[in-house]
Amino acid sequence: MRRQSGFTLIELVVVIVILGILAAFAVPRFLGVQKEARISTLQGLKGSIQGAVSLTHAKAMASGNTTIPSEDVVGSFEDIDTVGGLSDGVFPAANATGIIRALQDTSGFQTTDSDTITLSNIFNGDAYDIADSSDGEDIVFYPDGMEEMEGAGDEYECAVLYAVNSTNYAVNATYDDC
Repeated sequence: MRRQSGFTLIELVVVIVILGILAAFAVPRFLGVQKEARISTLQGLKGSIQGAVSLTHAKAMASGNTTIPSEDVVGSFEDIDTVGGLSDGVFPAANATGIIRALQDTSGFQTTDSDTITLSNIFNGDAYDIADSSDGEDIVFYPDGMEEMEGAGDEYECAVLYAVNSTNYAVNATYDDC
């Protein structure tokens, strides 16, 4: 006679309970990893912006030109739109032909002109005054899939801001609602 083998009902229930307990601990940790990944991506973009600004500034100072024409630049840094002059500093403009071209790759991010939005916690203190002058420009980068926050005006609380005027630039980020 052949003996049947398998799991008893009790064994199956115990396994399902154990899997449920593991899932209860794993899901919140997984959601936390997504937030940390967005924050890390924004921190990487912030560093990339600072590097692109430094490279563009150095190239302009070394060439003695306030513009970065394509024939003067090796590689993909071509025709970068700049703000400022050699005496104060040359920085990429806050637009598609400035900082976005200097960055070369902004995949995974959307951009918007911050004149149309309210920026929550981007700059502490009066650092945002850099973009308040008449020749100031600014641009906000935020992750694809992140929507504007509901409320009075459009707010981004998971974003990087690049602000520039003719004498200085600033880069800062907020991670409040990533």
